[in-house]
Amino acid sequence: MKISRLYTMDIENITKLNSIRNKSALVNKAVRKYFKEKEAFNVGDVDTNLLISVLYAREGKDSVLGALIEAYWATLNES
Repeated sequence: MKISRLYTMDIENITKLNSIRNKSALVNKAVRKYFKEKEAFNVGDVDTNLLISVLYAREGKDSVLGALIEAYWATLNES
């Protein structure tokens, strides 16, 4: 089932859409992709210690971030 709706879009996007034959199909595909990706991953669901260990292992982290992570690990070892 389909329904017609009117939404406001940036003029740049409208200009790009002018060259597309089936605009509705493209917009539907983009909206489906947006919601699929939005539901697929939520950083809040990841364990804090896993996030910290990944950040600590990252190459190129600055010394401040490394020091903060080490301080965090130290507090875990104390408890």
